[in-house]
Amino acid sequence: MDYKTTLVAIATALGLSAGIAQATTVEFASPGWTYNNPGANEQVDWRVSVNDDTAGILSFDVSIDAGSSATGDILGFAFDLADAGLTQSDISNFTSSTGEGITGFFTDSTSCGNGGCNWNGATSDDFDYILRVGAQGSANGSITSLSFDLDVSDTFMLSTSTLTRVGIRSQSLGAAPNGGGGSSKDINTVPNELVATTPIPLPAGAWLLLTAMGGLGVARLRKRSA
Repeated sequence: MDYKTTLVAIATALGLSAGIAQATTVEFASPGWTYNNPGANEQVDWRVSVNDDTAGILSFDVSIDAGSSATGDILGFAFDLADAGLTQSDISNFTSSTGEGITGFFTDSTSCGNGGCNWNGATSDDFDYILRVGAQGSANGSITSLSFDLDVSDTFMLSTSTLTRVGIRSQSLGAAPNGGGGSSKDINTVPNELVATTPIPLPAGAWLLLTAMGGLGVARLRKRSA
């Protein structure tokens, strides 16, 4: 195969990859939760959904399923993500059901600060990242949902092998809709992967590679014709 034919083949492959790239959603939901000894009416049906619909961005959404018989107040949210070096500055567009924000950011830990924000007794394996949300006590109401975006590289591929575990440290657990006095350190290691049908843009790096190869091909063809 000559250089020109090779160039066309590679360009075609890259072009096809742009067309078939799919957005991925990884979801953690019931019955995958392991509860840290709450009462029967304190087991919240949490749902954590993460997607990469926008290249280079992971969008997190944490909520309680509509059919859950219990409710609670999120104090800490933890996750394991195979992308080292993230900092709090990589988090944007954070919202919560009470309007409270992130009050702490922790890495490689099972603790998210004082006031009982930890997973001690539930796991000995450190989480990669933990967000503390609001403060101990539910004076401002229960944080029953939150969402945020996380900046990752364009080449990051979301899957069940890159997002492997999530944890929720909750308080004021009890029967919906008002909750009660319970607390729990919930962990889910059963992610489900869904692939959407909407293509996502090819990362910028691939387009740069395609452009560079095209330039090399033109230069070589000009040299041959000279």
